[in-house]
Amino acid sequence: MAATPAQSAALANMPTQHVRANLGEPINRVPLSRETHVRLDLKNRRFDDLNANQATFVDCDFSYSIFERAYFRGATFEGCRFVGCRFYDSSLRGASFHVCDFKYATFHRTLLEPKEILAVLPLEPNLKRDSLQNLRANAAEIGDYGSQRLFVLAEVDAATDHLSRALKGSEDYYRRKYPGVIDKTVAAVGLARLKLGGWVWGHGERPFRMIRSAAILVLVMTFVNMWSIVPRVGWDTTRSGLEVLRYSVDLLLDASPDGRFKGFLFIDYALIAMRYVYIGLFISVLSKSVSHR
Repeated sequence: MAATPAQSAALANMPTQHVRANLGEPINRVPLSRETHVRLDLKNRRFDDLNANQATFVDCDFSYSIFERAYFRGATFEGCRFVGCRFYDSSLRGASFHVCDFKYATFHRTLLEPKEILAVLPLEPNLKRDSLQNLRANAAEIGDYGSQRLFVLAEVDAATDHLSRALKGSEDYYRRKYPGVIDKTVAAVGLARLKLGGWVWGHGERPFRMIRSAAILVLVMTFVNMWSIVPRVGWDTTRSGLEVLRYSVDLLLDASPDGRFKGFLFIDYALIAMRYVYIGLFISVLSKSVSHR
């Protein structure tokens, strides 16, 4: 209901401190700052507006608890369990974790230290991969794109380890989950895709690999073309193969290559296909870089 003119005038005439005292509701933060807490059983609890700035927790169990707007800046955790915990709008900046368990824990709009969290993720590659997917999404939510890159690369490593174990089937879990030829074939295809993506362009997070892979492919194709060109024009005409290399580079860049050094037709098609593939990859990396600024 809108205030009447009389009420508005009365409010305007109130002392400033009185108005401030009646605006909003005070937040009741539970203070645990700069204290040491040992072997506390805090499972299945909800922590709202918890203030544990620079506190120390030893052998405490927070499993399946929910933290909302919790403040753990500079806190230290030793041998603590956070299994299945959920963190919302919290701060773990400057916090350190030693031999802690974060299986199935999730983070949402939470500030944290990437290296500290990476060190305490589950050892199981499938669980680690799932945790890193959540951490990557959390980093995007708070605009921490530097950390997002670390999580993406760690997620790829975890996924590669997971698929490698699926192919080997040396553990009971993977023997049960990937028992047949079709399951292993799917795992092999996924693993090959990850390996290829890492080698070609570092999954978009290591642009230098794109330059390296393009250079290696051009050199290989140039060497293959030598078998067709040298017998036809002679070694001296190719200037020790440099003209053949120049032809490959010019064709890749669509820069009017010298037709005298044209080799196998399938190599030409491969170089033209490379041109468009690498242009697409370059645009993808560039757009990601620009969108993160």
